[in-house]
Amino acid sequence: MDALVARFFYNRSGATSIEYAMIALILGVGIIAGVTDLRTALSALYDRIVGAYPQ
Repeated sequence: MDALVARFFYNRSGATSIEYAMIALILGVGIIAGVTDLRTALSALYDRIVGAYPQ
């Protein structure tokens, strides 16, 4: 039983997959934040262009 517990604690393959999942999560949040800012900027640009033309 002790060998099984020791093997469980020294196995690092699960830790690596969790680290990769955390990196993917951070990248995903960054991409979503960037796309949201880009959408806001493009919307403001579109409004300025439309406002420049008389009705």
